[in-house]
Amino acid sequence: DQFTTIFYDQRACGRSEGRIDLGTMKLAILVQDLESLRISFSIDRLDLVAHDFGAIIALSYAITYPEHAGAIFLISPKGLNDRYETEYQEAIDLALPEETLHTIRDALGEIMSSSLDTVDILMTKVIFLRAIADFYNPAFLSDFQLHEYSNLAAAGFSYSVDYQKLKKNIPNITSPIS
Repeated sequence: DQFTTIFYDQRACGRSEGRIDLGTMKLAILVQDLESLRISFSIDRLDLVAHDFGAIIALSYAITYPEHAGAIFLISPKGLNDRYETEYQEAIDLALPEETLHTIRDALGEIMSSSLDTVDILMTKVIFLRAIADFYNPAFLSDFQLHEYSNLAAAGFSYSVDYQKLKKNIPNITSPIS
């Protein structure tokens, strides 16, 4: 009775369908989406629980809207450790069969000379192949409805975020972070 929980997936994630306008895949727009939710629900201060890339959005929100950011709880935040992505991929690769790794390397090689449409399809393939190692029962992976031009169109976007600039501004956040 004391709390209202609002669960959302940022643009291009969750149950997003259709082709994503990559022009809308900017961190500032994702932060503004969160602010729009706050306004829509007439909430003065948001306490944010964020996972993976959501941590980047939550921290950026607290930097942009300090007067509306409450406590921030980060769960496996992506991008705050300089070696996170490398260590994560290395751990995943250790769990995959050599044949799958070969398929992933081939797809990543094709990405370098591909059109935007092909990049989306190839990134979907790579992420799907790597995600198999994340699941105790890989059959559940189909529940995530991975498909090109949708939630995985954002995969390349996450690499365009200036993580160093974000980390430099974290000490300026006045909200409690855990």
